[in-house]
Amino acid sequence: AMLSGRIAPMFRDWAERISMRRVVQIAVVVPLVLLTLDILRLPLRMHGQWLARRYDISVQGWGSWLWDWTKGELVNLVFATFLAWILYGVVRRSPRRWWFYFWLAAVPLTLFLVFLAPVVIDPLYYRFQPLAQEHPQLTSQIEAVAERGGLRIPAERVFEMKASEKLKAVNAYVTGLGSTKRVVVWDTTLRKMNDAQVLAVFGHEMGHYVLGHVRDGVLLFLGGLLIGLYALHRALDWTLARRGPAWRIRGADDYAALPVLLLWIAL
Repeated sequence: AMLSGRIAPMFRDWAERISMRRVVQIAVVVPLVLLTLDILRLPLRMHGQWLARRYDISVQGWGSWLWDWTKGELVNLVFATFLAWILYGVVRRSPRRWWFYFWLAAVPLTLFLVFLAPVVIDPLYYRFQPLAQEHPQLTSQIEAVAERGGLRIPAERVFEMKASEKLKAVNAYVTGLGSTKRVVVWDTTLRKMNDAQVLAVFGHEMGHYVLGHVRDGVLLFLGGLLIGLYALHRALDWTLARRGPAWRIRGADDYAALPVLLLWIAL
């Protein structure tokens, strides 16, 4: 709809009238394109939240849900605008090999985001505290299980997440890299399971921690990203050669081509 309606070229034209500086144009076009798409998808997202409330999975109020959606939009817009600035910079400088140079830039950015997420992004949505703060005995048992597995996980790296403020589901997970690597147990898990069951859940999470699955997942993502970016480069050129003029897109380095990239990524 955005492509056939030539909406992105309209945003591009607005940006070019506002400023001749590319960084300003990107800061106008990218948020407008993403906000338009996300607002169009908002009814579907709201229906998903309605289903979660209807089936007693979520207890989050609509005001809180909308605030979380808004925070997510702000985080995504800032990050996406920065990524687009890098992307279009390398596309202009190397039309044939931009996919490889953008991947080189994506490697440290991905590692930095995985490192940063537990201490900056996750706390935007949930409250976290050391598990030992309210469950010192369970924390001691967890440390004992870890030692039996040949691993020492410091108590300060085991956290409780206040999931019950929004959800009724139970869960636990491992996240972060390096000094931010941690095990997180939802407070719903602590309420609905006894200590032995929680320790069994922890044993599963400890396996991720010991075997480095977060690291392996990042490496697998980066390998797939390299292949995906090359495929995206070929698909973008193929699409613009056939439909670019009809959509008023000047070329791969045109900001109005962003919906084409997003379409192929979605596919």
